[in-house]
Amino acid sequence: MIEGQIDGDTFGNIFLYFVLGIFIVALICGIIYAIKDRKRRKNIALNNVFLQEKKEELVKYISDSISFRKPYFISAIITIFFLIASVSLFIYYVYKGSLISFAMFLLMILSLIILMYIQNEYKRIFRRKVLRNVIVSYNPTLEYFPENGFGKGEYDNCRFYEDCDILFSDDTIVEKEGSFRYADINAQCETEDSDGHSHYSTVYTGSLARLDIENTNCEIYLGKVKKDIFSKTYKSIKFENEEFNKMFSAYTNNELVAYKLLTPDIMEQFIELKQKTYGKIDVRILNDKLYIRFQSGDSFSPELLNKKLEIDNVISSLAVLQVVMDTMYKVKEIIEKKNL
Repeated sequence: MIEGQIDGDTFGNIFLYFVLGIFIVALICGIIYAIKDRKRRKNIALNNVFLQEKKEELVKYISDSISFRKPYFISAIITIFFLIASVSLFIYYVYKGSLISFAMFLLMILSLIILMYIQNEYKRIFRRKVLRNVIVSYNPTLEYFPENGFGKGEYDNCRFYEDCDILFSDDTIVEKEGSFRYADINAQCETEDSDGHSHYSTVYTGSLARLDIENTNCEIYLGKVKKDIFSKTYKSIKFENEEFNKMFSAYTNNELVAYKLLTPDIMEQFIELKQKTYGKIDVRILNDKLYIRFQSGDSFSPELLNKKLEIDNVISSLAVLQVVMDTMYKVKEIIEKKNL
């Protein structure tokens, strides 16, 4: 071998360690993000007085409702064991240069598919058997529809900044005798690689809430607006409240009405919402509709491998729902008192 060259085995080892390094870094980053996300959600729940009063009752109710989780939990643990074993053996046989590594790779893929199937089945039953009853127990004026969501046309009408070719929306919560609507959203954009192959990637995941309000004869966009031929009809506006200006970029098609509408009391509601929740928030006042989009993560998401985390996630998601709902109704009340 010529001095300075790297033989095949050495190159393979370097590549293997590189892949393992990326995997470990990604795993650590994922764990750190999950811990921070859980802490933020917990703080929201702790600051919700109404929720704290009902917490013991809700925790017991959720615990009693998820008695069906045991077989799914055991199946997931067994599958994870096979997954870890196949990954370890795959690394070992790659290092040895054995063709058995291909069989281990197939076992690893099969284990992942089975694990995803178990989790999806558990999530489906959890939403039907647990969430619907928990949400109604928390607030009898609400109804839960796990498969329903917002349509792409309504989402596009809000003119959020990211391009959206496909919208997935589910976990809808609505008022029985009101106009409030809340659902998870996942917006995806189609892109084309250098070989001309198309694929979809997620550009936004979070939740969207809507509430009917008195017609303002005005469109106001708080947050970035999509740049297109219609953007010329909207004007950027600023306010005396510097904190609000830092949090929200504001655009409108009716500057006079926008200044009359976005008075300090309404701006304060949106500032408080931003402080009480987390992540980026976009607000739209579109004539007779108020929309709030926010990065909530996968709300009400079941956690098959951690029962306590699962219960905490449901409780904190209820807290976020309550904060958003309270803010929207306060804004609605203020707007309708203005008689614009």
